[in-house]
Amino acid sequence: MPDPGGRARGRITPRERDVLAQAALGLSNRKIGETLDIAEQTVKNHFCSAMRKLATHDRTHAVVIAIGEGWIAMPVRADMARSEMSAAEAVD
Repeated sequence: MPDPGGRARGRITPRERDVLAQAALGLSNRKIGETLDIAEQTVKNHFCSAMRKLATHDRTHAVVIAIGEGWIAMPVRADMARSEMSAAEAVD
């Protein structure tokens, strides 16, 4: 049974967290599988399991919960970080 109040922290597996972290970067299931060296179907299975535990119906909501709970870090794209640093340097 889903645990929306407790957000299933103790029941989310390390691999489910890995998959959610890769999804937060915007990677497709295929790319996540390549990155983690697992089959695309295995990625889908991890998503289904995590979403069931978190009582969500889509991967975006699962990622938002994982970030909000502190299970995964907020992703920062390298090109955005560089442009923000360049803008800060221009102000100085």
